[in-house]
Amino acid sequence: MSTSDQTTLFPWAPAYAEGSESTGTDLYNITRNEQLLPPAGHSAESQVHVPIPSDLADAAGLNLDSTTEENVYEMAHLTFYNEPKHLLRRTLQSIVQNLWYLNIRTQSRVWGKGSWYKIVVCILIDGIESVDPGVLDVLTSIGLYQNGLCKKTTEQGEEVTGHLFEFTSHLATHLDCEDYLDGNGNSYKPESRSMKFPVQLMLLMKTSNCGKLNSYRWLYNGFARVLDPNMTVNLDVGTKLGKQELFKLLKEFDLEPMLAAACGEISCSLGGSWLNLLNPSVTAQNFEYKVGFQLDRTFESATGFLSLLPATCSAYRYVGSSGKPLEDMLLGDPTWIQGHNRDRPALSPVNLNRHLPDDRVICFRTISKPNTQWLLKYVPVTATTIIPMTTTDFINQRRRWLNGAFFSTIYVLKRCGHLWRSDHTIKRKVAFFIPLLHSVLALVLAWFSLAVFLLSTFTINSMLGDPYA
Repeated sequence: MSTSDQTTLFPWAPAYAEGSESTGTDLYNITRNEQLLPPAGHSAESQVHVPIPSDLADAAGLNLDSTTEENVYEMAHLTFYNEPKHLLRRTLQSIVQNLWYLNIRTQSRVWGKGSWYKIVVCILIDGIESVDPGVLDVLTSIGLYQNGLCKKTTEQGEEVTGHLFEFTSHLATHLDCEDYLDGNGNSYKPESRSMKFPVQLMLLMKTSNCGKLNSYRWLYNGFARVLDPNMTVNLDVGTKLGKQELFKLLKEFDLEPMLAAACGEISCSLGGSWLNLLNPSVTAQNFEYKVGFQLDRTFESATGFLSLLPATCSAYRYVGSSGKPLEDMLLGDPTWIQGHNRDRPALSPVNLNRHLPDDRVICFRTISKPNTQWLLKYVPVTATTIIPMTTTDFINQRRRWLNGAFFSTIYVLKRCGHLWRSDHTIKRKVAFFIPLLHSVLALVLAWFSLAVFLLSTFTINSMLGDPYA
């Protein structure tokens, strides 16, 4: 089902979705005529809670409190499973720091005072039962969650598949504001460090664990359809953005109107004084990340095609990724097939494994979109993420990555002829085949790497002979 198709599973909006009741205490309301940062001590708007029956991930009948007469320029979303609470706090703090920088811009035609109205931060929790209780405490402390509201059925007896909370909260910045420059290149006022900052927040708590692709379906085919943002930003819980990285990332979309998606550099969290480098696994992963982004991604970006858009830190122009690219990515979600009464794709290894890396599926489909000239780009912004520290977690992650990379590469190579359907110039289409050729060589090397290692070992041993003879 294409994202342009407005046919919903529920053509009518439920009564409680249209007139959702406000829970909690009515606090200080933020109006459009008030200052950007209200005085400390006042809080945000009243919390809104809406139970969602059945599967409304593809429905356009949702009424979101964040939908106003002001256009939502950006929707940043965090996918969450069972991570601890300190990772959520780490990511939210970095987002607030970046939103603060967007609001102190004075020479930007998009950002400046009041920019927080243009941004919605959406948190998706994949399963209520798997969430850490400490995470619920954090969400409660910022006013985004209230215990006791998440029921399994509605008053009408319908089964609930998700609980949607909306709240405009004031989050403390605690920034070193002397490190921030305004539009004139001057340091910002250091006395404003402790002021609170309003952030539009949405929280979707799914009642069961349906996977990350299902979370993306809620985001793109559900909330993004209603909010209609210009840009969407993918972040994993635990990712820490630099203080100005979000502005730099979004600025590329303003400078290049045909840019469909972009990603930044992902660096490993090395701990205080880089003590994590004492772990050989962390050292190897850190080296791999540096090579992968500073060499591979920059090489691919020169051609306009990226083989990887990491979900840890990437941004999409919604109009560029909508349609066939998103539809192909969401085919990996079994609940999407069931909800639309379609036959499930053949359970071949290719169809099963190519959807494991959701950040690879959408890349090729975006640049090969018929009658378009969309490009992908690597942007030199940095985001720090948490990496596996134990051998078990590392093997589980790499098994998923290697299987997905192998089968997604085969999928792209079988359909490379689709590039000629786009409106790219001949030079650009030829340039696209350069990273594809690199992928072929890497695929051949990976296929024979184990055999080459064994042959090299046996050959060297036979040449040297038995040292104990």
